[in-house]
Amino acid sequence: MFYLKLAGVVVLAYLLGSLSFSIIASDVFGEEDIRKKGSGNAGLTNAIRTGGTWVAILTLIGDSLKGVGAVYAAKWIMSSDATPDAVNWGMYVAAVAVVIGHIYPVFFRFRGGKGVLTSAAVMAVLDWRALLVLLGVFLIVFVISGIVSLSSIIAAMLMPGTAIAFTYNDFPYAAIFVTALAIIIIVGHKKNIDRIINGTEKKLFYKKKEKE
Repeated sequence: MFYLKLAGVVVLAYLLGSLSFSIIASDVFGEEDIRKKGSGNAGLTNAIRTGGTWVAILTLIGDSLKGVGAVYAAKWIMSSDATPDAVNWGMYVAAVAVVIGHIYPVFFRFRGGKGVLTSAAVMAVLDWRALLVLLGVFLIVFVISGIVSLSSIIAAMLMPGTAIAFTYNDFPYAAIFVTALAIIIIVGHKKNIDRIINGTEKKLFYKKKEKE
């Protein structure tokens, strides 16, 4: 039953992750598909830049709630299993699956966002202390640089360390799943990394006269 439930958690979390709210919100408010504007990314940063206030707000709320919902749903599904650490396994598996669903949404031809906001949402449930550390790092880098991608990458690099620091004694395997999330986020920012190195990455709020 443990593995059957775990498989159900993976499917449910992936499907929840596939609800790309920036794309949904663009359609609801009569906007062009957000993947055809700006950076072409179906995430919060592009929603803020090109989607308008309400598209950005719905993206923020929706992409956060689906991450939280997936982890809590996994907790409920696995709670009746007698296997030691069953709940932890379910929650961390759901965390990775919902982020993968966000990046490769089955409902939108597997073209989604980069998973930063949804990853932050699942971390809020898995360990709020780790999230506070990562959020602090993100904000410090963002205040200095104004670049969301750079802030996200640096915060992601510290994710495995926070998992070891805060959750190792309770669930040693947590670091493996959190490391997987970090790798997913960093790999998803490959083009951003190239632009950061080249000095061409845009700040969140940039002037139109700035070069790409």
